[in-house]
Amino acid sequence: MNPKVLTAARELVERAERDGQAGELAAADALDRLGSDLGAHLPDWYRDLLATVPLIGLELGVVVPELPDDEVSGVLWLGPDSIRTESIELFPGSAVLARGYLCVGGCAHGTGDQYFLDTTAGDDPPLVQIYHDIGTEADQILADGVVKIAPSLSAFFAEAKTR
Repeated sequence: MNPKVLTAARELVERAERDGQAGELAAADALDRLGSDLGAHLPDWYRDLLATVPLIGLELGVVVPELPDDEVSGVLWLGPDSIRTESIELFPGSAVLARGYLCVGGCAHGTGDQYFLDTTAGDDPPLVQIYHDIGTEADQILADGVVKIAPSLSAFFAEAKTR
């Protein structure tokens, strides 16, 4: 696992705990099922991160460039069951998974515009938000429905608001 991601994730969890939030670790059996369902689309480094840093369930704030006046949007960090559902059963996740986009966060406001890692970009990939109502074809979704939230996962963890 990328040490920069691991360090930033641990520091984020510490900030969240100081602000009254507690995340959870992913259970080994849940990660095994997710790995079986997603195959190569679940990077080993991300699986290890969920098993070692209690991120699941944290509600994090992020400034979305497309929102007015640096408005903060909420990201709910997902566990294995939700990652599976968002990545295999629902759009846009099911359309973009084969292109390397793994759903890792839900919109805490319920818009359905979920958060994804572009896992083709290595072990500290960008975090993006993908709009759910753009269409069902990967090319169209990726051309018209992606907003870059952070240039890397470690940068997101370092800047995320915890309350």
